[in-house]
Amino acid sequence: MTELRLKLPAKLESVFSADYVRYRCAYGGRGSGKTMSFARMAIVRAYSSKCRILCAREIMNSIRESVHAELCAAVEDMGLSDFFECGKTYIRCLSTGSEIFYAGLYRNLDSLKGLGDVSVCWVDEAESVSEQSYLKLIPSIRGKNSEIWLTWNPERTDSATRKRFILNPPESIAIAEINWRDNPWFPDVLERERVELLRRDQDAYLHVWEGQCTTRSDAQVMAGRWEIKEFDDSGMGTPLFGADWGFSVDPTAVVRAFVHNQALWVSHEAFGKQVELLELPAMFDGIPDIRSNRIYADCARPETISYMRGAGFDIVGADKWSGSVADGIAHMRGAYDKIYIHPRCKNLITEFGLYSYKIDKHTELPTSDIIDAHNHGIDALRYALGNRIQRRKDKPKVEARPMPVASRWN
Repeated sequence: MTELRLKLPAKLESVFSADYVRYRCAYGGRGSGKTMSFARMAIVRAYSSKCRILCAREIMNSIRESVHAELCAAVEDMGLSDFFECGKTYIRCLSTGSEIFYAGLYRNLDSLKGLGDVSVCWVDEAESVSEQSYLKLIPSIRGKNSEIWLTWNPERTDSATRKRFILNPPESIAIAEINWRDNPWFPDVLERERVELLRRDQDAYLHVWEGQCTTRSDAQVMAGRWEIKEFDDSGMGTPLFGADWGFSVDPTAVVRAFVHNQALWVSHEAFGKQVELLELPAMFDGIPDIRSNRIYADCARPETISYMRGAGFDIVGADKWSGSVADGIAHMRGAYDKIYIHPRCKNLITEFGLYSYKIDKHTELPTSDIIDAHNHGIDALRYALGNRIQRRKDKPKVEARPMPVASRWN
């Protein structure tokens, strides 16, 4: 057997270096290299030992709508042309007898026979796969140590694929989010296209290149008010810090921001799920200058604030009042010419793109009610701006005062 020349982005090496798992998945924006990487690994599997590999999509009306071209290119790129026969509708490994074949799931799954001996089922463009198709496909791939691979570009927050493999993933899974910056072979021609789309249409950019789910532009709370921008914060004055507490499902979020030249600039973030109390100081210390300035945090966790004060941080609970969320959002939307978010703040960028108003189910128009999701970094930013936010006078204020340091943490 010839020695294989295999190149994978580092994020995908972990997906395929894992011991046996039922699911191997990669999702994200364009230009990440995920499709070609999975094609190479499919060829490696076919070349290593005899197997059957099913390459599927939800809708596949012709072979042109499959990954056939990518698989044939992988054969040539890896120097294996002498060992594979690439037909018009199939690929065979001449040395092992492996077979790669194709099918659409929507119309053909009931008629597919002999899936019990399929070693790998690779579903490309898995974003469009319905729950009904999963219910039929998954039990059909039933051979010993059989695997299901999925690659997709996110579209909807309520897709069956997102629900199954991101929001409630199975135990036996290796999964990676991968985007253009994770591809060491990202071509110059795509870099020019990426930069141009970022300049022209930021919402489209976040979906196409950063792999974010799409949100109706008229439902986005921050639509038109923000921009991704690299900047140097030296000379911008005193930084503002805010923190929102999480733990299991919700992340703890910390942000560092500036108000400068009629704009709000967010320079740094720290996000973490299931961060233990003892781990919080190290997480906060990842933000520059945070020990030298006051931090305004969610006042709902006074014991956590007390602990952080004992760890040496100047931290107090942010004021809350009835309507404080709406007032804070109105301030961020109206008090600044623009909100600039540094590209390093990936989680906050995601939130700004997804933070949305509820849609009226009858009129299908946005309401004035904001969905309580994708808002942890945004809440931290509100707390950081607390003293600048104008309160509605008819609403009583609930003031949070600094907590005394608990003696057991001294």
